[in-house]
Amino acid sequence: MPERPLHSAAASTVAIVSLGCAKNTVDSDSMAQLLTGAGYELVTDPRRAGVLIVNTCGFIETAKEESRTTLAELAAIGRPAVIVPLPTATDDHQRRNARVLVEAGAAVMIEQHELTGERLVTTVATLLADPGRRATMAAAMRTFARPDAAAAITRRVLELAR
Repeated sequence: MPERPLHSAAASTVAIVSLGCAKNTVDSDSMAQLLTGAGYELVTDPRRAGVLIVNTCGFIETAKEESRTTLAELAAIGRPAVIVPLPTATDDHQRRNARVLVEAGAAVMIEQHELTGERLVTTVATLLADPGRRATMAAAMRTFARPDAAAAITRRVLELAR
């Protein structure tokens, strides 16, 4: 998929990815209201967003898979992210995964117990106001992408089958 630049049109756009459980849908709806009330445009296509917010849940097994897939998709499209990990996720995997992205400069993490409307809007506003930081974060996020993963796995399976 062609890379889309983080140009000025993305300077006020946000996409929210909500995973796993009904509570997250409610939380994400509240986030959407706060952000639109603050003047940000919500988009459904993460490739059009200046910033992505990932709101995760780990209560059900499919959410764990969705969480892994979402992080891989973030890397593939190369967008900076605000990640809200679930603190009770099995083995604290969501926070650990988020921390890797934060330490690489690709994401910002807000712990669920620290998530308030003001904190969310301030974090998004700070990122959207700084195109240089978003570009740096996007480049860092792309370093996690593995666009050739399917081909590499296929090659390895064929090698093992010989």
